[in-house]
Amino acid sequence: MNIILIGFKGSGKSSVGKLLASKLGKNFIDTDQLIQEQHYLDSEKELKISDIYRALGEAKFRNLEEEAIAKLSPIKNSIIATGGGAVLNQNNIDCLKKIGTLIYLELSFDACYSRIKQEALPAYVDSEEELTSLYEERTKIYQHTADSTFQTEHKSIESIVNEIIGAHHGD
Repeated sequence: MNIILIGFKGSGKSSVGKLLASKLGKNFIDTDQLIQEQHYLDSEKELKISDIYRALGEAKFRNLEEEAIAKLSPIKNSIIATGGGAVLNQNNIDCLKKIGTLIYLELSFDACYSRIKQEALPAYVDSEEELTSLYEERTKIYQHTADSTFQTEHKSIESIVNEIIGAHHGD
C-alpha cells in the first residue's frame, strides 16, 4: 500500500516524503515532479511547477495534475507527495484513496506562510489575504479527506517521519 501525503504548500510533504521513503525502503513520487516531466515532454520547455501553472492557467494545470494522478493507479509500495491543490478535484481524491492511505501534514498558516514567502507567493494568489482564504478552504478538505492527520508544528522532519512510521508500520 502507498502512503500519500496531502497538505498546504509549505507543510513539508516533499521533505517528509523523501525521508519517509528512505527509511521505509519505498519509492518516492512527487506529483509536481510528474507534472513537470509531462509538461517537458509536451512542450520541450523545462519549467518549475509555478511557471507551468502561470503558463497554462488553472484549468489546464489542474487537468495535467489529474492526468498525473490517474497514472499512479498501478503504483505500489511508494510514498507519494501531492501538490497542495490536488484535493480540490474529487477524481484525484478517489484515485488516491484507491491506491493508498492519505496522511494530512497539518501546519498552521503562519508557519506555512513563513516557508512560502522565502521563495515567492504561489502563482495562484496575489496577496497574503488570498493565500489565507485558500488555506482555510483547503484545510477543511484536507481534514475531511485524510485517513489520518499529523500535526507538524515545531517538529523536525525526523520526528514527523518517526510518528508516521509508528502509526503506519503495516502499510
